[in-house]
Order: sequence, then C-alpha cells, then structure tokens
Amino acid sequence: MATMLENHIAWMKKEVASLADRIRIIEDEEARFYSRHDGEPEVDMTQTFLAENKLKKAELENLLKQYGIG
Repeated sequence: MATMLENHIAWMKKEVASLADRIRIIEDEEARFYSRHDGEPEVDMTQTFLAENKLKKAELENLLKQYGIG
C-alpha cells in the first residue's frame, strides 16, 4: 500500500498533467471562460484562468522538485 507522501506525489503529477492540458486548450483558443453576476455584462475571464492555471502548475512543479521528482 502506498504511503500518504506517495499518494500526494501521484496526485501532484496528475494535477500537473491536467493543468498542462488546460493551459494548452486555452492557449490554442479552444476554450473561453466568462463570468456574469446579477445581470451584469459578461466578463471574459480567460486570461485570469490561464494565469491561475500557470501559477498552480509552477507551484506543483516546484513542490515536486523539492521532493526530488521531475
């Protein structure tokens, strides 16, 4: 049975791969993200989502490096 650390590392690797896919999809302009609140005009949130995904990916990659992986 895997340890908690091994499970966490496996999750981080999967999350990095998922984030890389999301980043690629946004950069290839295959997806756009919008937000609307209480009848206000739609706001394009695509660049915000892209920046957040890149930040999360970098943070996870940094953690994996600290564990000596990646």
